[in-house]
Amino acid sequence: MLSIADFAKAAGVSKVTIYKRLEADLAPYAGELNGKKAISKSALSLFNQQPQEEKPQEDYTTSLLERLAAAENLIEEQKATIQKQESLITAQAALIADLNQRLKYICFLVRKIK
Repeated sequence: MLSIADFAKAAGVSKVTIYKRLEADLAPYAGELNGKKAISKSALSLFNQQPQEEKPQEDYTTSLLERLAAAENLIEEQKATIQKQESLITAQAALIADLNQRLKYICFLVRKIK
């Protein structure tokens, strides 16, 4: 995954061009990197192609398959991110439970002292 700025530079276009295409042909390649919009490197192939009058059906199918593969890769990356976040949530829940038990014990001791 590349940031919008890095992707635009690699594609040889402006960031504005990338943002305009995010809702169109770049949508399957879009994701997040460190909380910011990013695009998969595989989308660079969209910028390296010369425009053609008509593409044969086979090229269109191949293009769709490539886009599907890129979307599947992005889904796998997002699943890994979700799994990491779930692990963090589980760890924090365990920490909260431990702190609650300690707090109850402290309250018990304070009541005993009074």
